[in-house]
Amino acid sequence: AQTFVDHYGAPDLEAAYPVACEEIDQMHSMCEDFEDNTLLMISRTLTKLGVEETYRSQAPQDASLEAFAVHGSVD
Repeated sequence: AQTFVDHYGAPDLEAAYPVACEEIDQMHSMCEDFEDNTLLMISRTLTKLGVEETYRSQAPQDASLEAFAVHGSVD
């Protein structure tokens, strides 16, 4: 919701919150069409007609978690 206020012109959090919840529900339903661990990406562009959305997906790759996770300490 804060992103909608900060970047997309929503007047306040109270107005943006239901829209953000709707976005989460939409993405949740989109996930049902993909296999587990698929990366879904959304790109938004503000145009004269409103927000234009583009969706992409990246199929899961055969890689272990260690290929992406960093293990260690911040000390």
